[in-house]
Amino acid sequence: MLDYNIDTILKNAPLARMRIIDRYIKNLSLYGKQDPVLGVYLDMLLTTLSMVGLGDNFRLELYKKTTALLRDNSILKLTPATPRNPAGTGLAFYYGSGPLNMTPEELQSLLSRDISFKENKSYKFSPTLERFIFAYPTTYNLLDSIEDQNGFNTLDGWGVRTADFTIDGELVSYYVMEFNHITTQLDFVNTFIF
Repeated sequence: MLDYNIDTILKNAPLARMRIIDRYIKNLSLYGKQDPVLGVYLDMLLTTLSMVGLGDNFRLELYKKTTALLRDNSILKLTPATPRNPAGTGLAFYYGSGPLNMTPEELQSLLSRDISFKENKSYKFSPTLERFIFAYPTTYNLLDSIEDQNGFNTLDGWGVRTADFTIDGELVSYYVMEFNHITTQLDFVNTFIF
């Protein structure tokens, strides 16, 4: 979801830059002066946002700053993508890594999404000094166990909280499972067993 939202901004970057230039020309003709700070800052954000290899948390913060700048200065009206569940496909599971206690909006935009029915799930995680995070609808009840890639039950090593996610315009209660420890891993597999 975060990738989709960032791609949307980058596709609209030429329009945003053109509107900034138009604003400069208008200010120059009306007031005889320009203020290049907004344009320079926007260009810096857009250029950095288009770079490959940035960490997920950095990309999320950069995305927030860029969208706030575009909206607050009436440069572009952006609407974040809303997760749609095709009929008969179940609800979304969210998984990935990040800091503790992210908001539902941050979880939905930063984490990967898997739309399917209730069944045991195995996902690869690659945190860098972050926590494993897994979120799923509370209607699916609490997990029986979480097995790491070595077959050990690590359920006691996870915290659980509830949060209301907005799905298709409606609030849906989710369990958010967060690993109790900060870790660095590459393609580490956790299996969530219902």
